[in-house]
Amino acid sequence: MIELKNVTKTFKSGDYFIKAVDDVRLTINDSEIFGFIGYSGAGKSTLVRCINLLEKPDSGNVIIDGVDLTTLSEKELREERKNIGMIFQHFNLLHSISVFDNIAFSLKNTSLSKSEIEARVKELAEIVGIEREIYKYPSELSGGQKQRVAIARALASKPKILLCDEATSALDPKTTKSILELLKNLNKTLAITIVIITHEMDVIKTICDRVAIMEGGKVVESDNVLEVFRKPKAEISKDFIATTSNLSKVDELILEKSQLVETTKNDRIIRIDFSGSDTKDATVSYISRNFDLDVSILFGDIDVITNTIVGSLIVLFKGEEKNQLEAIKYLNSNGISTKIIKEREVN
Repeated sequence: MIELKNVTKTFKSGDYFIKAVDDVRLTINDSEIFGFIGYSGAGKSTLVRCINLLEKPDSGNVIIDGVDLTTLSEKELREERKNIGMIFQHFNLLHSISVFDNIAFSLKNTSLSKSEIEARVKELAEIVGIEREIYKYPSELSGGQKQRVAIARALASKPKILLCDEATSALDPKTTKSILELLKNLNKTLAITIVIITHEMDVIKTICDRVAIMEGGKVVESDNVLEVFRKPKAEISKDFIATTSNLSKVDELILEKSQLVETTKNDRIIRIDFSGSDTKDATVSYISRNFDLDVSILFGDIDVITNTIVGSLIVLFKGEEKNQLEAIKYLNSNGISTKIIKEREVN
């Protein structure tokens, strides 16, 4: 288990001090995939470097499995770091040596024999899917293959924790998907704790169990991924979630007065957000029949997050004012979130 207790890190820039990490307190459980997301400068990369003390916090404690890393000597810290692997956005491979030697790099000067190192390297190459590239050089590999080499190298010492700092940012969407699938499989088969730093909510949605949203060095919201998608609290959380859906374009269409979202007197455009068992009911048909409304679906977006269906509908309500308000009240009372996007027009 990783415990961050009041972790703070400040840098000096000219005459100014920048608090990159500001009093962060949270716990990352064993064998989970935990994500940190934020815009550039939010402090997420600095925070992940504090976990393995590549950046030493100015104050606070980093406790891993009961050991406070901030109290260790350099020798003790080097020993503890063997339990923490790390991969980076730009791979950080040694280009003058082969894939084999890149993976074996951290195993040199250990108690392993040459044959044991060779067996371990070949085992890792097979696990990450680069067994055919083992004697090539990094310059001969694609971006995805380079990241697989970096992952294999990070796993060489059999760490309990894998830190991933923007590990997919330099990759195309298809390769990103394959690397995320690999990480998810490693988490499952090796029971390794994975900490992911990213600025892409799609990455969080695809792979993470829990997420912390960072802004200005602070964690402004932290919860399981499904709950954050269902009921985001911080404005920045809502902004990130909007990047994973096309529904945000509805506001633009309304401003442009598009015919797709044209309303007449007493009409309302409503956003309905639902998840899990809420989707089992024919909600639109029900409110149309029982509240005597003409309900039209303008847009829809459905996704699956941690094996739970999460969706949103943009609907147009036509009918009596009283019936519209009763329908909205019914939806809210049944755990279905609603938001009036465009209010009725009164002449």
